[in-house]
This record gives sequence, C-alpha cells and structure tokens, in this order.
Amino acid sequence: LDARSGWRTRQGLYALGVAFVAIGAILTSAIAYNHAAGTQTGGGFDFQPSATVNVTAQNFVFNPATFTVRVQTITAIVVTNRDGVLHTFTYELNGQTYSHDLLPGTTAKFLVFFDVAGSIPFWCIPHRSMGMTGTITVSSPTIGVNRLDTASNWVFQISNVPAPHALITTTFLMRWTTNSTIVTPPGQASLETLKTASGGVQFIPVTGSSQTGLRVNDVIVVSKSTGYAVGMPITIMDGSSILWQGTL
Repeated sequence: LDARSGWRTRQGLYALGVAFVAIGAILTSAIAYNHAAGTQTGGGFDFQPSATVNVTAQNFVFNPATFTVRVQTITAIVVTNRDGVLHTFTYELNGQTYSHDLLPGTTAKFLVFFDVAGSIPFWCIPHRSMGMTGTITVSSPTIGVNRLDTASNWVFQISNVPAPHALITTTFLMRWTTNSTIVTPPGQASLETLKTASGGVQFIPVTGSSQTGLRVNDVIVVSKSTGYAVGMPITIMDGSSILWQGTL
C-alpha cells in the first residue's frame, strides 16, 4: 500500500477521525479564547449584574481607590488600564486570592458577589509597594422608611426594599434614650411576632398575615399612649445587619 491508500483502511479512517476531533477541539478552544479576549469590555455573562462600579488604573493609582458595593448583590467591576504597563486587580477573600490581569490600554470586567458586609483590600501585584492599593467596602443592605405619624401613633411605612428580608429574622428594636437599654416590651422583637400587637407595637404586612418577607408599603405602628418618649432610637435589623435607624 502506498501512503495515499493507507487512510482508506479501517485503521486509517479511525486515525483520521481522531485527528479531526483533536483539530476541532483545538479550534473550539481558540475560538472561545478569542471571543473572551475580544469581548472583555462588553462582558459575556448568562445573567446581568444589579450594579456596576467603574475603576481607572492610571499613573500607578486606582481611581477611585475606595468604593462601595452592596452585600449579596451581583456587581460588575469594570477596570480600565490607562497606563502603558501591566497592572492587576487583586484581592483576597476567605483565604482565596482572586486576581485579574489589566493589560496596557485595555478594559477588564468581572463580577463579584460578597455574602457579608466588611472591608476588602485590593492591590496591583507588581506595584503594591508603590501604593497602588484600594479598598472595597461591602455595605449592609438598607431599606427606605417613610414617616406617616398621626396624633395617636408613630407610623413607619417601608418605602424601599433592595433585598428580601425574612420576617422571622428581621427585628424591630427600641431603646430608652437615657441609658440605651432595650425597651421591654417590645424589646428586640421579630416582625413576624409583631404581626400580633405587643407592647404598643404592631407590624402590618401589606399582603396580610401570611406574608413572610419585608415588602414595600408594610407598616410598623407604635402607639403614643404607652409612655414611649419622643426621640427614642429605633433600629430595624436583619440578623446582625442594620437595615434602618431612626427615632420616634
């Protein structure tokens, strides 16, 4: 058999098929790499972030060097390198280091999601000693509250809820202004238990008693006939995260 007829045998066809599979895998990998490299400014994600932060790396500093993202929120961080040298955007979380290369004159986009509030330092690996550092502040989720006070009640109406909060973990806390001790009743009561009025405080869910999450237009009513003082500090919390603080 000559070299041309060899590929017509069963063994030759099998070898040829394996070769095509290998070449296809190489091409697929190359296409995927080129797509990722060519679309880094626009991103290629199966879901959309809820927030975006833009950062510039220029003159060996990050600008802004400090920025805030909300806890438990998918956030896109878009970093543009305006310098002519390689930078990185690097940070550590729970013992794991995450690093993104910033090629000269390019923009990189990546998504972050942080479970708890706190401060996360970030830096450029080659230029950290030159002060090319910054801090991500992960803030607790907050809610909006409108005041609808009447002659007989202090009324707190929920106007904005950026993240869901289970009523069994969301608590309403009142303190005496003189010594900051917790008022009893209602003490630090959950909104779930306050569906039934306690100590002159009642939580009224907008969709009725079966509601299990904090929603816009929910109302917390505090009776003015119970001896509570004007200016008494009020805190609404979700676990250990403060959602809102105000006063009577």
